[in-house]
Amino acid sequence: MKYEALLHKYCPDYPKVDHRNVTAKEGVDVFFKNGHQLQTFASEQEGDLASLLGRTQSSSYCPMEGHPNHEPLMNELAALFKEFVAPNGLVKIIYSTALFYGTL
Repeated sequence: MKYEALLHKYCPDYPKVDHRNVTAKEGVDVFFKNGHQLQTFASEQEGDLASLLGRTQSSSYCPMEGHPNHEPLMNELAALFKEFVAPNGLVKIIYSTALFYGTL
């Protein structure tokens, strides 16, 4: 939750690409006109500070170097990493993936 709060704080485009914007009525139902099924999967990703920063910077919504929000975001991510780092030197990001499937 704290990671996502930083994305909302420093990445102006993040709300536009947030996966929760895909609703059944506006997206999935239109695509799968004959109905669809939903299955969710838990997954996780572990990484060190460099991989956390790199993962964030590789996202299209992340402000690029030189943007006024870039450096503050990287600094707060580093602080967040220090707050949650495990004894093995890694942090874990936990995901829930939603898979919609059906016949086209």
